[in-house]
Amino acid sequence: MPRRRSKKCPKTRVSSRTKRRRMNQSSKRRNGGGKGKSSEKTRGKKKKEKKEKNKFSLTSYNILSSEFVYHIISPKTRQPEPEIIRNYRYNKIIDYLTKDSSTISLLQEVEPFLIQELMVKKPHYSFSVSNSCISRYMIKGMETVAMNQLADSHRSKLGGSSGSRDDERYLLDTWLSVPGSSTTTAIIWDTNIYKKIEEYQVCDDTYSTYDGKNAIIVVLQEKVGGKHLILCSFHLSGKGNRPAEDLLNAISLKMMEFKETYSDTKAYMGGDSNRNRYDLEDMRKTFTEDWSIMGVSETPTVCNHDYGVIHEPKRIDFILGNNDNHDEGYKYDVEYFTEDCGIRPSSLEIYTRGNGPSDHFPVLISDLSF
Repeated sequence: MPRRRSKKCPKTRVSSRTKRRRMNQSSKRRNGGGKGKSSEKTRGKKKKEKKEKNKFSLTSYNILSSEFVYHIISPKTRQPEPEIIRNYRYNKIIDYLTKDSSTISLLQEVEPFLIQELMVKKPHYSFSVSNSCISRYMIKGMETVAMNQLADSHRSKLGGSSGSRDDERYLLDTWLSVPGSSTTTAIIWDTNIYKKIEEYQVCDDTYSTYDGKNAIIVVLQEKVGGKHLILCSFHLSGKGNRPAEDLLNAISLKMMEFKETYSDTKAYMGGDSNRNRYDLEDMRKTFTEDWSIMGVSETPTVCNHDYGVIHEPKRIDFILGNNDNHDEGYKYDVEYFTEDCGIRPSSLEIYTRGNGPSDHFPVLISDLSF
């Protein structure tokens, strides 16, 4: 029986548009762009996003303690700052400090009420303050019923009479119990991003070595990447170089000691130096060559410098980086809230017209990498 020949199916005509689509799909598969794979562009985007997450910022800010406002509004009568204005200022400051969770704030002229407000408004934030010398001084000079009650309350928290008047928690409770005074330095951070490993307070019980000024040093660890940062907030005396040099020297020695403990760690210090960049640079050379001032701008950070011969706008607030950091590509800014200094306004004019919640402006260093 003869073999039947099968009929060939007629060829299907493919449009030129379909051909182009198929060629594009084939090209994507060859270049890793098919389903389940990332193209070079996508991978680069993801890598960039990951890199962005490892960035952090630092701000140094003298917030103008309510304790010292009388110098501005009533130097003769020493009238205290009205609570409604203080609350407005502090809430504006807290909003600024916490608007970016990656920012760590190095603060000066912090008094207990600001910390109390911060804990209410932003309970996920934490802080370290240089309070121990102030607290010991307060305890020594204020043996009052209120202070004794505070001591009893603290001891009961510890379970009886185990509390000591030199205990860190007792000293902090003492400091927090007297809002409106006890001005000091502080560092605050978002606990969702950072955790504190340890801290060190640089202060003097006699109030003479550093002319009543102090500093706080903390070691923070990034929760995601595990990297450490060594940070300091300082406030230097403007009355002479020796107390300021001694304080900076004590700060640098401790921070370099921390650097030996936490290797490959970046370190920064920031604060109110009460002197211009050139004077700070000259003084810095006398105690260490390990630090450099970040940012070359001469933009004023205070409009009416108290210690100047002529009270005029000056850049006296700085952030210094350790030379081992090798920071590149960071941004330096001075944050003016609504307007800059203008033509040498007085501190009273700055305070009353509300162009900022302090007589200083915050310094911001951003785009820093761990």
